[in-house]
Amino acid sequence: MEQEKEYNDFIALGRKCYPKQDNRGITNFNSEVLANIYPKKKDILDSYGVTKCELFVLIMLEGFFSECIQRPLVFGLKTNSFIERCISYFDSLLSKAPKTSSIVLYRQDHFNSVEYYKELYNKGKHYICSSFLTASTDDYDNSRSVKLVINPKLDGKTKAHDVYRIMNHGEDIKGAIPENQVNFERNAEFEITGIDAKPNIPVVYLNEI
Repeated sequence: MEQEKEYNDFIALGRKCYPKQDNRGITNFNSEVLANIYPKKKDILDSYGVTKCELFVLIMLEGFFSECIQRPLVFGLKTNSFIERCISYFDSLLSKAPKTSSIVLYRQDHFNSVEYYKELYNKGKHYICSSFLTASTDDYDNSRSVKLVINPKLDGKTKAHDVYRIMNHGEDIKGAIPENQVNFERNAEFEITGIDAKPNIPVVYLNEI
């Protein structure tokens, strides 16, 4: 099958870019997770037209390897051809995933400080997220440096997609709370409508524009 060849070539590229990885490495670990999940998810993957390569990248972005993709996008860092392919595959997956109908989303932000948002706010500038901004339908954890409370655009105009409807991180793990992950397309733009810096974890309020 063409899809199987594409997936095998993709994994081979990953192992070429990360030749010294052990069984917890980027392709070895995530391909093992995919092998377990794929048969259970095949019907829903087919219904959305999601490929194995795209599922692999979703596993990365819902798991322990998200920063391998997000950090180069946030900070404009040079990366390798495998991560470039990952970015392209996730662009494709988001184009297939349903747009969120949630009226509020939450994010625990560890890339930016509250001072960063204050500076944008004081200058009247918008926050433009160059990565795949990750949020959730649920307000939980609150262990990061800043909490974002986001109002997405309504009427299907949002760039936010409910990737958890394809695969929900934690759904098959006993005792785990499913994360209901939502990702925005790259370069989503937000107006900062307010900042509450008083709590232990400052809260930044955003409207998608």
